[in-house]
Amino acid sequence: YFRGFFPFALLLPIVSSLLDQVMPQQYSFAISSFVLAPVLNAGFYLVANRLLAGEPVRFVHFFESRHDAGKLILSNLIYVLILAVVLLPAFQILQKAGYFSWLQEAMQNPNPTEPPQPPELSSLSSTMLLINMIPLAYLAVGFLWAYPFIVFYKLGPWQALEYSRRLISRNWWSVFMLILTFFSVFLFAVMAMSLLQVLGPWGQVLGLMLLFGVIPWAYCSFFMGFAYATHTLREEPRRPEGGDESA
Repeated sequence: YFRGFFPFALLLPIVSSLLDQVMPQQYSFAISSFVLAPVLNAGFYLVANRLLAGEPVRFVHFFESRHDAGKLILSNLIYVLILAVVLLPAFQILQKAGYFSWLQEAMQNPNPTEPPQPPELSSLSSTMLLINMIPLAYLAVGFLWAYPFIVFYKLGPWQALEYSRRLISRNWWSVFMLILTFFSVFLFAVMAMSLLQVLGPWGQVLGLMLLFGVIPWAYCSFFMGFAYATHTLREEPRRPEGGDESA
């Protein structure tokens, strides 16, 4: 369903660019990241589910996630807050090393004659920074399926995050490798887009199609993993049994 997925993938960047023109960038970023992104990104799962079930699909079906907008937005906010708390040790290490002061100086003077040298981290700080990435990666991957748990099972924001974490923890490495694969494909698309620009306008169009074609491909693959893991999406979606004690 490329004719639907591709323009839908373009929608969020276009709206974000328009918001940048009418309000300060920090406000447009907040609206795009914390309000629009969770609602729109859930639309990929809804359409993928229809396609897998062999049901007719129209572009308007991407926006059916609006019915769960409040829970999707709140789930995203909780997700961001949890990762921010997990990153506090890393933030303190970098701040103590002077990394943020160096970054601010580099941004204020992007073309200096003598660029400032980045601060060096001690072996202990580097080790602590690496250790801090372990729970960050675990939770970032573990919360991947919160949106489909909300739109298909009608779980609450926190329940969706917790069920997603419990389910993915059973086979965390497989999901991690899936995300890593698409991250690599996305980087390849970015490099290919830069190379295609030498072909002029047509090259830019091809690069854009390649870049934004990866996004729905990734979401459809994430949905397929979710469908295989739950084994119930081909039936009437229902709330997992056992309350908070099972996943």
